[in-house]
Amino acid sequence: MVKYVAAWPIALGAILLSAVLAGCLPDKDLNLGSLGLGQQAAPGTPLKTAVDFPVAAPSGGTIPTAELDPDVAATLLSLKALLDGHSRDSLMTDLAVVGPVDFPNAMGPLEDFQVVQVRLATSPVNSKTPSKKITSGVMRLGDPVGRQLDIAFAAQSDRRGAVLALERLEAMTIAPAHPLSEAFILPEADLPAHLSAAALDYVRFHEEVSANALTAAGLDQLQPGWQKHWFVVFLKEPLLDGALLQFDLASGRAGAGTSLFAQSKAKASYKVFDGGWTVAVVQAEMDLTQQQEQWLKVTYQATPEAEGEPQVVGLFPLSQGARGSQQIGNADSSTTSAN
Repeated sequence: MVKYVAAWPIALGAILLSAVLAGCLPDKDLNLGSLGLGQQAAPGTPLKTAVDFPVAAPSGGTIPTAELDPDVAATLLSLKALLDGHSRDSLMTDLAVVGPVDFPNAMGPLEDFQVVQVRLATSPVNSKTPSKKITSGVMRLGDPVGRQLDIAFAAQSDRRGAVLALERLEAMTIAPAHPLSEAFILPEADLPAHLSAAALDYVRFHEEVSANALTAAGLDQLQPGWQKHWFVVFLKEPLLDGALLQFDLASGRAGAGTSLFAQSKAKASYKVFDGGWTVAVVQAEMDLTQQQEQWLKVTYQATPEAEGEPQVVGLFPLSQGARGSQQIGNADSSTTSAN
């Protein structure tokens, strides 16, 4: 059994905390693949019509960006452009960033992520200056390999004639309550020589691992006997400072069985890519054709001070006996996602 403590700086401003507490978090059952969002604009491209953000409507469904208050829409587009790594000078010609931009947990460029959903709250700064408003909420982003993150944001803007001035902009990643995870099984004897998390970025490593992983049919065709395997777990949401992540190889689904970590000569290594994207590689010697249940279990706690016991965020069947049992994830493939 191994435990990993994430290390990634995080800070939370009061204005962002109010956005989170206002109930802006998107639901967990959003389907990224069905949204068909447009392409993100290249640097320097006017951003008014580059993308359409699905904004959650109070009555259900979504509101197209074109139907939003123009100042609110411009604020959202500018936020995404800045998160993507665009400079202030590359934004829309009728928008000026005149105040501080604070992204405290250094998320890194997010140009490969598209907006899945936005939950909004807007309010005037005060009744004496109706041109000034605060736009806050949570923006959910997702990418083609299934990663997602929720970003709390708050912006103060001022309509100054033809120009919208952003006087302050804050954004930060929210620690996931129940991070999504995905696991793959790879026989060590068949690994390509270039497969290394240290030499690849998260997306390329995911592509290489998924291309070389055992399929469900491949698992059924394994020959009996102890063999060395890699069990690669991708966390699909970023882990923030203080998060506790624990891995175990167990003989019982609910953790009631004995740990198999020591007897399988297991060892684990970790790679944290820019932005807190974490991958764990558990190397172990096991006989996956056994009828004895063998599980890879991943438990998580957002912070050491969080209430309650660490929760299971990944429970992946390894042996033939476990694959016939009820499980968390996709039963049709060795590529198993835990929700």
